[in-house]
Amino acid sequence: MVDRCFLSSRCEDFLRKFCSFTAKAPVKKKRLRKLTGLLPVSLTKSIFEHFVGRKVSREVMKVVLQCEEQFFHYVSGDLEAFARHAGRTTLQVADVELLLKRQRWINDKESLYSLIRTYLPLQYRRQLIPCAGRPRTRESR
Repeated sequence: MVDRCFLSSRCEDFLRKFCSFTAKAPVKKKRLRKLTGLLPVSLTKSIFEHFVGRKVSREVMKVVLQCEEQFFHYVSGDLEAFARHAGRTTLQVADVELLLKRQRWINDKESLYSLIRTYLPLQYRRQLIPCAGRPRTRESR
């Protein structure tokens, strides 16, 4: 006579092996991680696509967002150092101008306000330069 315990364990082994070959594992859908950045991703993407002139893939956006984070890290460190050197705890326009001069964005011929006029839409220009959006009248000429 054959031991029942032996048969049941052999049947269980067989069923495990059989089921492992025939049953397919459920297919897991790849879940895309949400992209995050310091600025809203849609804003960063639209600015980047505007200057590149093409659509941008998800992989490229990951790299752009990493560069954005590094850029703001370096800029904030420089601005903090300028304010600390001047003995202040608050950033001022002079600190930003000094940073832009150091990075050669502005010089004697190119001012901060000309950069604002060149690169920013009218709604933001009005916030930064109060007279930028007003039409000129005869009295102001």
